[in-house]
Amino acid sequence: MIIKNILNKIYIHPSCYFVLLLSIFSANFKIMALVSLLLLVHECGHFFTACIFKWPTLKISFYPFGGISKFSHDINCPLKEEILVLIMGPVSQVLFYLLLMKINYFNQY
Repeated sequence: MIIKNILNKIYIHPSCYFVLLLSIFSANFKIMALVSLLLLVHECGHFFTACIFKWPTLKISFYPFGGISKFSHDINCPLKEEILVLIMGPVSQVLFYLLLMKINYFNQY
């Protein structure tokens, strides 16, 4: 039930499908898949941190080279919560990158 609620809030812009199709035809699918995966990890960092603070999530939108997490929360929420939600996107992305480096994923390129 929780996963279904999360999936209902995810929006993938149609241009993402076009860029993925172009990456297949240009033999750059691995790189595009990696960029998409890092984008997903980045947005999940914001999303799960907001869930810890019980912020209601409106939508998570994915575009070819970026994403947006939209929340509906009080304007006067604590500054500590806002800063943590803000920085956990890049932090989760860097941690995921270090994990990939640890398993030598990038030595294939």
